[in-house]
Amino acid sequence: MTVHLEIDEPLTNAVQQRIKAAVAATLATYRFAHTTIEIEQAEEPCRDTQIP
Repeated sequence: MTVHLEIDEPLTNAVQQRIKAAVAATLATYRFAHTTIEIEQAEEPCRDTQIP
């Protein structure tokens, strides 16, 4: 599973890590084999939309 979280304001690395940990803990109840959690700024283009 992949999730992209879009944020409106800059966050420190420590805050981003806490958000990722919280999301990962929530997703753990679903027993996905693998998860990827991306945090992106609102103005930052998603790299997945840039794949031809």
